[in-house]
Amino acid sequence: MASFASKMKIKVKGTEVELKIASFVSFGMGLTAWTTTYMDARIKHIAYGTRKYPLGYWILIIAPIIFAAMYCGSVWGKSWRRKIVVAETGLIVVSGISLFNFLPEFPHGNMQAGLVFYFIASAITYWIHYAPINSDYVSDTNILDNAKIERAKESINSWRNIVTTLAAGYMVLIIGWCHLILLDLPPTMVSVSSPGEMRLVIMWPLIQLTFFSFFIIFGLLYEGIKKTEKAADVLLSIKKNL
Repeated sequence: MASFASKMKIKVKGTEVELKIASFVSFGMGLTAWTTTYMDARIKHIAYGTRKYPLGYWILIIAPIIFAAMYCGSVWGKSWRRKIVVAETGLIVVSGISLFNFLPEFPHGNMQAGLVFYFIASAITYWIHYAPINSDYVSDTNILDNAKIERAKESINSWRNIVTTLAAGYMVLIIGWCHLILLDLPPTMVSVSSPGEMRLVIMWPLIQLTFFSFFIIFGLLYEGIKKTEKAADVLLSIKKNL
C-alpha cells in the first residue's frame, strides 16, 4: 500500500507543472473571452458599435476545453518537444475557432492579443521546464574535475542570464502595453466624450494584464529559477565527489 501511494505521489509530482500551465492559460483565455463579451456589449465602438455575440457567455466553454487540450497534450506526449507542440496546437485550435464568435472584427484585437501572449509565454515555460540539463560529463573520467566545474558554472550562468533577460524583456513589454492600454487604445475604440466607456476599455485590459503578469512570475520566471537551481545541483554533485 505504501509503495503504491509512493508511486502515485511521484506521478502527480511529475504532472504538477503541466497542471499549472494549463490552469493559468485556460483561466487567462477564459478571462479574456469574458472581458471581451462583457465590455463590447457596454461600449459603442467607433467602428463596430455595440456588439452582442452569438454565444454570449457560453463562449467561456473554451476555458475547460483549452485546459483539457493543453494538459492532456503535455502529459501524453512521448517526447518533450512533442508535448510542447501538441499542447500549443490545442491552444491555437480552440482559441482560433472561438475568434469566429467575435465577428465582425476578425481577428478580435483583445482575443488575438490574449492568444499571442499566452501562446508565447506558455511555450517558453514548457521549454524551460523540459529542456534537459546535460550532466553526462560528470561521470566521464577522461574529463578533468576543474573542467567539469567550469562547465557546470557555464550552465548556471546561462540559465541565470536567460531568466534575467526574460524578466527584463517583460518589464519593457509591460511598460509599452500599459502605455497602449492607458493612452493609445481608448481614443481609437470609444468617444472621448464618454468617460464611462473610456474607463471600461482601460480597466478590463489592465485586469487581464495583471493576471497575465502572475503567470509570468509564478509560471515562466519561477520555472527559470528552478532550472537554474537544477544546474547548480550538478555543480554541487561534482564538488561532493572531489
